[in-house]
Amino acid sequence: MKTYKSKREIHNDFQVAVKFRLKYDVPRSAYDEFFAALREHDGWKITEFNSEVHHLNTHYPISVGLFVDIPIEDEYGRAIGVRYVLLEHESGPEIFVSLSPLLLLVTGYVGGKLVDGVADAITSKAVTAFKKAIRLHWPTRSMRSESPIWYVEIRTADKGRMRIKFEDFEPTQLTCLVRQYSDLAHISECNSTCFGGLMFESDEAVNDDGI
Repeated sequence: MKTYKSKREIHNDFQVAVKFRLKYDVPRSAYDEFFAALREHDGWKITEFNSEVHHLNTHYPISVGLFVDIPIEDEYGRAIGVRYVLLEHESGPEIFVSLSPLLLLVTGYVGGKLVDGVADAITSKAVTAFKKAIRLHWPTRSMRSESPIWYVEIRTADKGRMRIKFEDFEPTQLTCLVRQYSDLAHISECNSTCFGGLMFESDEAVNDDGI
């Protein structure tokens, strides 16, 4: 199984990252509770591959890196395992999405080669599942009934980063970005076509895990 030592290495295979920025920092125990719920209720497979993943261009800050296998159904109702990389941050989880459909498939599930259209649908389903999982299973005792997510930040290694409100973020926006990715110099160029103009600039001065 291939593993990664840094965010730079992860971005070589998983070009787009989606950071769910929490309204409050959390301890490791919050992730333990979250992952336990995903395993028990949703059948996800979550495996730690590195407890000290280095940052994009520097050694620190370091993060815990995990493989997250999300079981979803294809258009024929067959189970397909879709693999993503997740980094734990005190400020919220960051999940990485690959532009290559072949990297998404997990052995041990039914499934063959994914054509682009099917890969788009699977990416959308998987990110929808992750967004729903945060809503249902993220520990929110200190937030009462309020959403724990402040905003979503779309991150890349070399094409910038942009933010969008959690309530405005839809997985279909991400699949639109993935389709246009190779033609973009900066992801803001697809703000109108993919995100309805709802993305806004990241304040680099206050980045919690900045590039």
